[in-house]
Order: sequence, then C-alpha cells, then structure tokens
Amino acid sequence: MAQPDRIARFVAAMDVRPGDRVLEIGCGHGVAATLVCGLFDDVRYLAVDRSAKMIDAAAKRNAPFVKEGRARFVVAAFETLDLGEERFDKVFALRVRLFETEPERARALAARWLAPGGRLLVEYDAPAPRARGIVQASSCRAMSICRFSKAGAKSSRSWSDMPTAASLAMRLQSRMAWTTWARMRRTPAPSRRK
Repeated sequence: MAQPDRIARFVAAMDVRPGDRVLEIGCGHGVAATLVCGLFDDVRYLAVDRSAKMIDAAAKRNAPFVKEGRARFVVAAFETLDLGEERFDKVFALRVRLFETEPERARALAARWLAPGGRLLVEYDAPAPRARGIVQASSCRAMSICRFSKAGAKSSRSWSDMPTAASLAMRLQSRMAWTTWARMRRTPAPSRRK
C-alpha cells in the first residue's frame, strides 16, 4: 500500500469537522497536513517534528496553508513540547515510535494538549524491513481512539479498536507479510554447487 494512501485512509477516519484544531505529532513530509487542511477552510493545524529537515519539507509542501495562517510547523521533540494553554480537538500520530515502545507515557504526554471532548488518534505500523526482496512480518496495531471528558479522565470506551479501512488494510498487509514469510521458511533454500 502506498504511503499517501495509508495516510489518506487515516485522515478520513479521523472525522475532522469544520473549526477543528488539529495537532500532528511527527509530521514527516506533511502529507497529512495537506489532507487535513484541505478538508475545511476553518481547520487550524499545528505539526511538530523533532527533525528540522522534515519540518522544512512539510512547510514547503503546505506553503499556501502556512501563508493563510491555517497551518504551522514547529521543530520540537514531543516529549519536551510546550504549547502553553493551546488545546486541540484532535491530536494524532502516525508511526511515532514512542506510542509503540512506551504507549502509556505517550498517551499521557498527548493528553496534555487535548481540549475537553478531544480525541487522540494513533496508528503505529512499523515500516516492514526488507530482506532479500521479501517483506517480513512487522509490528502492526490498528488505529485506536482515546476520548477524554472535560475533567480529563478517559471514558469507558477509551482506546477501543475502530474498524476503519486503514486498520483493516494494515491487518491484511501484516497477514500477507506473515504468510509470505511462513511460505518462504517452508521452501528449502537452493543448494550451492561449487
């Protein structure tokens, strides 16, 4: 699956609404920014990434939205991010390793920036390593949503799986990689003759 297709499916599942304030953690080249800002004229978008190179690329890609004041791109580490009193209706992260390695810590850090009733959306599917031209099985998690009440406590439905096209596609992709890997293990390697 091409990366922009994966990102487009995720953005569609986010259910961005007119007037939403959106924070992306780890924006990369800014593909999601283009999609989110293109949905409605009054969406406000902020992206943070620890890489100055990625922030520069994302800002260039989304120059019209930056010029209109609808998008901002900031070089910052998520762990030390300080946005003052600014809060967001949607906070999302795609392939941000902290959500895989330290999910509780990552959720707590992201929760600081959620407005009352805001949603945290996360997708982590590690890029599949390639060995000898064969895609190996990779870690794959379905997109999850976390809702917070005005008091900041998680609702009873927090972090439930969403049956979205993105999560289903990831599950299928992971299953296909596993099947390929398992099939290759059963096939004997060609013998080498000297």
